[in-house]
This record gives sequence, C-alpha cells and structure tokens, in this order.
Amino acid sequence: MRKRSKKPLPWRAILWTMFLGNTLAGLVLSPVTAVRTVRVVGAPQWDELRVQSILEGLKATPVLAIDVAKVETEVQAASSVDSARLSRTPFGSAKLEVVYRQPVARVMGSKSLFLCADGKTAEFLEPQTPAITVKLPEPSAQPVATLAGAWDFSGLANVCRKLEILPFAKDWIVEMNAFGSVFLQAGPVVVIEFGDTSKIDEKLDALAALFEDHHDLLDRVRSINVTAPARPMVVPLR
Repeated sequence: MRKRSKKPLPWRAILWTMFLGNTLAGLVLSPVTAVRTVRVVGAPQWDELRVQSILEGLKATPVLAIDVAKVETEVQAASSVDSARLSRTPFGSAKLEVVYRQPVARVMGSKSLFLCADGKTAEFLEPQTPAITVKLPEPSAQPVATLAGAWDFSGLANVCRKLEILPFAKDWIVEMNAFGSVFLQAGPVVVIEFGDTSKIDEKLDALAALFEDHHDLLDRVRSINVTAPARPMVVPLR
C-alpha cells in the first residue's frame, strides 16, 4: 500500500499573512500615525470649549485606534447638536464636522431652551435670535435628550419659522395645547385660533390678507379664527 505524501505547508502565504498583520498592527499602534491636529468645522465659539475637551483625548492616539463612533456620540450629547462626523487620515490629522440645530422660537419660561426647525427642543449656551416665543404643553418643554421622541413638534416649528418672516407677527406667542391645537397670542388682547398644523400656508395667507386690508387690525378685534382658511372669522371689540 502506497503511503500518501504530505502536502508542504504554504509558507509563502503564511509569511505574507504575518507580514500584513504586523504592518497593520504597526499602523494601529505606531506613534508615527498619532493624531497631531484636529480641525473643527461648524462649532460656534460658545461650544468650542466643550468640543475641544472631547477632542483632547485624541492627541497622541494612532488614527486607526480612534473610536470614531464614541467621539461623535460625545459631541452629539449636547441637545443643540444635530450631527457630528469625524474623519481622519493616516498622516496624523483629523477633521470634525458639527451641524447644529436651527432655533425657530424661544420656549417660554427659559432663556436657553429653544424649539428648533426639526421639531426638537434644545438648549443653547448663548442667546439666539428668534423673535417668536412658544409655549409648549407640559411636560414637553424639556431638552430633546430627555424627551426620547415623546412629542413631535415639527409642524409647530414650521408655523413658528413661517411666522417669523411675517412683518406683523413680531413678538407673538405661539401656544400648543395638549390636543395639538395652536393659538397665537398677538399682543395683550387678541387671540388667533390656528387649529392644528395642517394647511399652514393657507392659514398664514388668510391671516396676511386680513392684516393687508386692515393695518390696525389688532386694535379693532378680540379674536381671529383661521382654522378654516377659506372662511376666516373675526370677533370685533365691543
């Protein structure tokens, strides 16, 4: 009976695998690829200190050893941040791009909490510019990090965003009740019933038409109802 000959070990493949493994380990651990500079794009001055404190831990860390997801998650921990993206090169540099939420209304009772264009509430460490104030149903007036998606204010945010560009709507208060109905407090007396957040453009067009016909409208009426924009109703002062 003939003996079966043993196949020689594929030493060439084994050696190449070991070489590539050692090279990769060298790239991961070598100080030659350590991060020396991180360029930050999009972070405003009032958030620079927080962002830089997160990035400080990257210094002297080889680029392939950086936990990118961890860094991005820490930057996005602030409710004002919409997204964060960290990119890196094998030459010791990295770039962090941060996108912040766009505030459209100040939340009543707070100097730092704002309703943003995406329907989330967020805290900003520096005063923002929206002229509209919004009153939210309790307990929703909390930072987005604690809401966990309990409320969707995207429609309300759209109302606030479009109101802000109307010349007659400065310093108005926008209120949403627990049933999703919106009311506009226009001055100390006049209440505008807006209904839900459907047909926003039609309702605002109806409101704009009333103000165009009567520039002193707020001095002449007690309430306005545009829930049916084709048939707006006005209750005059008595």
